[in-house]
Amino acid sequence: MSHVRVLQAHDSHLEDLITAFGKRHYFVRQLKRQYAGHGKLLVAWTDFTTPAGAVYLWLAPAQEPELRAGLEGVPLLTDLEVRPAFRRQGIATRLVKEAESLAAARSHRLALGVSPDKSELHRFWRNRDYQPWRLWLETTRDIFQDDGTVDREIDYCHVLVKDLVAQPLEGVL
Repeated sequence: MSHVRVLQAHDSHLEDLITAFGKRHYFVRQLKRQYAGHGKLLVAWTDFTTPAGAVYLWLAPAQEPELRAGLEGVPLLTDLEVRPAFRRQGIATRLVKEAESLAAARSHRLALGVSPDKSELHRFWRNRDYQPWRLWLETTRDIFQDDGTVDREIDYCHVLVKDLVAQPLEGVL
């Protein structure tokens, strides 16, 4: 999809993101984290006006002790979402590639978690060279309530990791 641009979100995008995705408190929190240097909220825009997808690149230490110990300093890809009307148009791939590029400047790997029962997502990530690192890691999932509170529930996921290898420049010997 050539008319899609992936940009880092800013406060001025907040209302557009909420209109497109809902999740006011999620986006407010992620923008605060971004401004504190803990991550990057990336948004895919169609025609430069409509948010079609978003992903958060977590750059702070992982919440889970196992990830902090085993994947120290490795950024995490979280909360990839593409709006239904824009799915299967390469938007998720564009978001992931941008996140990988940003992560490669900090680390040689990128990690993410996938629910064990999401076979289509496992296929998506395998096709992008993500490999299993740990199965059945206990994590938490944040549930954002309308009143701004956040409930945490236990979640289990498979952790996948991709080695980020610098791509050779074209025409360079």
